[in-house]
Amino acid sequence: MEEKFFNTFLVRENEGYNNNSEYIADEFRHKLYLLKYYLKCQANNELDEYKDKVLKTFYNIELIMGKKIKLTENNVFFASRYVKEIFKLNRIEWFSLILAMMANADAEYLNLMLKVEKSNILTYNAILKVYFFVSDITQIKDYYNILSSLSEKMDLFCFMHGRPEIDKRLFENIMSNSESNINISGLNMYIPLNDEYKNLIIREDISKSIVNFLKNSKISDKNYFYIHGEKGIGKRTIVRRVCSLRNKGVIEIDLERLREDETSFTDYVLMGCREAFFIKGYIYIFNIDKILQKENKDLFYLKFAINTASQFSEVVFLVSDKDINLVQKVPELKYIEIPVPPLSNDESFKLWDHNIKSLSKDKTVDAHELANKFNFTPKQIKNTVLNALNQSLLEEKKKINKNLISRCAYKQVTSNLSDKATLIEKKHSWNELVLSPKEKEIIKRACDQIRYRHIVYDKWEMNKRVLYGKGLSMLFAGPSGTGKTMAAQVVANELELEIYKVDLSQVISKYIGESEKNLGEVFESAKKSNVILLFDETDALFSKRTEVKDSHDRNANVETSYLLQKMEEYNGITIMTTNFLENIDKAFFRRISYVVHFAFPNSSARKEIWEKIYPSSMPLSKDVDFNFLARQFEISGGSIKNIALNSAFMAAAESKKIEMKHIIKAIEYEVKKQGKMVSKSDFGEYSYML
Repeated sequence: MEEKFFNTFLVRENEGYNNNSEYIADEFRHKLYLLKYYLKCQANNELDEYKDKVLKTFYNIELIMGKKIKLTENNVFFASRYVKEIFKLNRIEWFSLILAMMANADAEYLNLMLKVEKSNILTYNAILKVYFFVSDITQIKDYYNILSSLSEKMDLFCFMHGRPEIDKRLFENIMSNSESNINISGLNMYIPLNDEYKNLIIREDISKSIVNFLKNSKISDKNYFYIHGEKGIGKRTIVRRVCSLRNKGVIEIDLERLREDETSFTDYVLMGCREAFFIKGYIYIFNIDKILQKENKDLFYLKFAINTASQFSEVVFLVSDKDINLVQKVPELKYIEIPVPPLSNDESFKLWDHNIKSLSKDKTVDAHELANKFNFTPKQIKNTVLNALNQSLLEEKKKINKNLISRCAYKQVTSNLSDKATLIEKKHSWNELVLSPKEKEIIKRACDQIRYRHIVYDKWEMNKRVLYGKGLSMLFAGPSGTGKTMAAQVVANELELEIYKVDLSQVISKYIGESEKNLGEVFESAKKSNVILLFDETDALFSKRTEVKDSHDRNANVETSYLLQKMEEYNGITIMTTNFLENIDKAFFRRISYVVHFAFPNSSARKEIWEKIYPSSMPLSKDVDFNFLARQFEISGGSIKNIALNSAFMAAAESKKIEMKHIIKAIEYEVKKQGKMVSKSDFGEYSYML
């Protein structure tokens, strides 16, 4: 039998292999020969008798296969031989791998192997018995060290679950003869095949500094890079650029995703690390902060991933969205820390400019203005532009305007602002705002601070003098109903920013320290959301600090000081309104960019408000006398709005145009609502309408 089997190899010994499949088939037949003879001799108690003869034939066939490998053309890729070389497998280790492959490939092969020890799983003992052709592994010289060395290496590089069960990814790679192809949730592969990560728009210097460090490090060195920065800031882009410059692939391991399946976490980490070894690439372990937010025992998972990765790659990137102080978590680890800071205004402009360059857009879309308004990450910028492009196609718009860009920008923002603030619809424009020209000019100048901050802070380098407090803060002061909230909406509309009205009842707390905590959360969420914060009627919150007589006084003063501090740190827009300017703490004004005074409207201003309050589509009777209304009734714009609304509903109920009688009646209701006495004489020539 063995002579016939041997001759089948001998016939083709002067021909090289055509492909990997042909070679694997020979490997399977070669090992099957030894396995079948072992089982036959084991059954007949003839292992010692035929051992030398069978092993001689086995080794001779191995020599023939080695010869055929050498005759194979150099350009033929053998994934199987590649694995043997990169994992540096010796003869017995290679034998173990082929047997495990056979067991995975065909149940008949597995059943034959299980007969060696009459077990339900393949064991290292069974492999050693067949390889050395013995009935008991204790017959093998130095068997314990051989078994320990074999299991330790193969469990690390090739097998799973602590037994000769081949890694499914490794099996697929070998059988399909692919250099690698991964499709497992939580594991991802990047191979630099194109120019996607060529010459980064920003932070090319970080990637090149890592590359230069690796060029100068010893081949035997293990290099760990701890990279941290907010989500979407470009950490993966930097690493992939490094891989592109080094012509290296990288396996990306998502610890948070893998951690969801506790039972197979170690298997998947091993699988990813082996894949990196298979492609001679680097390992990128990310979301390390996410698993540490859970239980303390999850530190084990992080350490396991780091220790395993170090055995498969000379370069390991540890990536986190937050700085977790890795030196305290893993003190024995020697690493290089690379913090990735938020984008500077200039970097933000470069990314906006690069991304919108190919868009069909109108003149309102300006990269500088977008960079000034939105404190975005590179990922958010890219997604905003992509969404704007898709939305323009959906809406069949020929050109993209800044309104569409802004709408798509806010889709990238997630925050918990709605817990303590309310989104206000920004529906008012400059034409609707009745305010003195000087005060209106102040508000327009304030808006310019957002539009042109790139010139002042970056181009003219004012950022070297102003290290913090670069945000815009405005205080709108005046009697109730004079248009302060409307003006805030005008600012939001002008800058295409969302505006949130802070609910002070949800922020101010009687418990010491709770108000500061709430205010901190509001400003932090606003920073992420790129919105305008409106603190309406803030007299109580920003009132003059009092003499400290008890803990309540001290706490109130602390709240005011803390708010001033957070406003100064906030780089966005903060708008506050007050009905009583004289009650505001004087120290507060030093930190306010602009104070706008909203005077009670005079007769001329009231007439303008009356004329603008009714839309052109609303039917007005010719008997409506705006001159009389403006002259006769000294009321605020807020009251005029209420009157206009009530008069409109009266007319609608009667199916008529809005007449003077409807307005006169609505004025009566408004005056009474405010607790004032109503006299017919106040209504002059129209008193008969009451």
